[in-house]
Amino acid sequence: MYIAFDLWNTLAFSLPRDPIIDLINILKIKISIKEVQDKIQTRCFYSDNPIFEICQHLNINYIPETELYFTELLNNERLNFKLFPETLQVLKQVQKMGFKIILISNLWNFIIPTIDNQLLSLFEFDGVFLSCLLGFTKPNYLFFDYVKNDLGIISEKIIVVGDSLEKDILGGIKSQCHAIWLQRDISYNPKYVLNNFQQNKLFLGRITKLSDVLKILNQTY
Repeated sequence: MYIAFDLWNTLAFSLPRDPIIDLINILKIKISIKEVQDKIQTRCFYSDNPIFEICQHLNINYIPETELYFTELLNNERLNFKLFPETLQVLKQVQKMGFKIILISNLWNFIIPTIDNQLLSLFEFDGVFLSCLLGFTKPNYLFFDYVKNDLGIISEKIIVVGDSLEKDILGGIKSQCHAIWLQRDISYNPKYVLNNFQQNKLFLGRITKLSDVLKILNQTY
């Protein structure tokens, strides 16, 4: 059985503000944040002038003055990357229980070196699946299909643990994966959505802290 942990707000703190929102403001982009995310988080930008490359990809005008703001945006994201205090301990305990552990995340490639240094160098995952390398973002079923095909397993052998009801939980369940919802913000209680899948055998429960995943895994397996 594979436990697929989301990154942002699951293993690592999310920034108070999504960097892509700042990117939209910097470039004065007129399309929706979801459209920008789908375009920016599903490919890698490797040129020496990534903001120019991004503008070309989005088919918008490049303004040289935005380079400094974009550099500051990236530096802020890298400097503020931080794991939750319990993250490494929980990962190691889940591993000791005999589960294989993979990382699944929607992100752009600029943060990958930071993740390498502050997470992947400290814990050896059995697989790392990032949207910018796969070409798909969660909750697209193609993301989850790629994961299961790469691992050579069926969907029911994957348990998704994440904070996003739409991207992680509903995305996982619709792809026939099991799911555990890490609901750090308990004030968010969308009953109209929950009622549709809480009785689904693939939904294993809601938790409010990462360490509670151990209880569910112990009870279920």
